[in-house]
Amino acid sequence: MQGGPEPLDYAALKPQGLTDSACTRSFKYAVIQTGGKQYRVAEGDTIRVEKLEGDVGSKVEFDDVLMVGGEKVVVGKPHVSGAKVTAEIIAQDLAKKIIVFKMKRRKGYRNRRGHRQPYTELRIQSVKG
Repeated sequence: MQGGPEPLDYAALKPQGLTDSACTRSFKYAVIQTGGKQYRVAEGDTIRVEKLEGDVGSKVEFDDVLMVGGEKVVVGKPHVSGAKVTAEIIAQDLAKKIIVFKMKRRKGYRNRRGHRQPYTELRIQSVKG
């Protein structure tokens, strides 16, 4: 074996009977911003975001769409104009408890505290734009 490993044959790795267009993603997705974070979502996805106002079963619309993808990719500067993502609130809950433990060695100082972060669980209903 001189000259290193053999190059990969990418055509052989492609599933049999599929064309190049069938291997690409053709469903519509979007990148939204909420709670200081960005999420990549598509129709039918379930995501957990920072707590939003609203009751279980109510609808939420996101206008802060940073990118819309699918057949054609549209990137906003900073937002895509006219794009909108609609979701339904399926849960308002608290995350698993984390323990915050502080200690100073040799001083007898120990502080143990718990925290549960509130979150909203959403089901994405539509991606427009």
